[in-house]
Amino acid sequence: MNTNVGSKLASYRAKRSLAKVNLEEGLRLVNDFYWGILVATQFASDPVNTDPVISYVETKQDFRGQGRLRPDNLHPLILSSEDELPKFGLIVLFSYFEVYLREICMTAIKANPGVVAGAPGSVNGEDIARDEELLSIIENLAAPTVHGWLRGRYAERFKEMRTVFNLGQEITAPHVSALDEYYAKRNCFVHHQGMIDARAKRFFPNDKRNPLGGKLRVDRSDFIALHRAIHACSDDIDSFMMNNHIKNAEVLHILYEARRDHPDWKAKNYNARLQNLRLDMVSRNTIAGLLGISPK
Repeated sequence: MNTNVGSKLASYRAKRSLAKVNLEEGLRLVNDFYWGILVATQFASDPVNTDPVISYVETKQDFRGQGRLRPDNLHPLILSSEDELPKFGLIVLFSYFEVYLREICMTAIKANPGVVAGAPGSVNGEDIARDEELLSIIENLAAPTVHGWLRGRYAERFKEMRTVFNLGQEITAPHVSALDEYYAKRNCFVHHQGMIDARAKRFFPNDKRNPLGGKLRVDRSDFIALHRAIHACSDDIDSFMMNNHIKNAEVLHILYEARRDHPDWKAKNYNARLQNLRLDMVSRNTIAGLLGISPK
């Protein structure tokens, strides 16, 4: 449990990592794109549709009373959207999630470098948060190792994270089945032109839509299921990493970095920086005491 006793940021408690903030933004963008395209094409197929849910579609006037895009002409576009968007969604969602896992592991190592040597807590991340050169060395040394952990099945990836970070199996176990299933399906699209091989089929044996040797089919329900699994899994991992490894070290590094780059900044400017990164603000008095500046 993160009590932040002795933290340089007093009672401040960082609640989520920058990696998580970036992942959430990526998930939002993919979600908006997916449903925006789907709604736009389906709206176009029904020019008299007045459903307020789709009233925000900016291009609706292109589809109404113009005579340029009739429903019969749009039918192939709609079918293509229904078929291709879920494939796109699976691939891009995993791309964001894999970046998140790499970033959260690197952030945790820089905040608690002793974990790599089996000695967590031997180096206080807050004490080295201003040492850019040391943090860069740690990152360069750890990057190949982290890359090696985060390959293959998610069950194996999380096993490596459990070993290094003492990440409880109960944190990732509820999500492994869905992640491994959709990662296998993602690989069918990426590596086998959508054909289902025996290696992939092992991860979704009860999916009757997708028999061995057939062409993989996914739909909007699959996009929703994977989106939810990634969101929930990253929530659980981030909470553990913040409480047990990262704590306030990342926010401290952001403040020290801003101090170095902007020596004339006032306390309010540092909080503006945190807000811009969508992180919780630190009190002006705490920032002033940390950086030796005026709280005004």
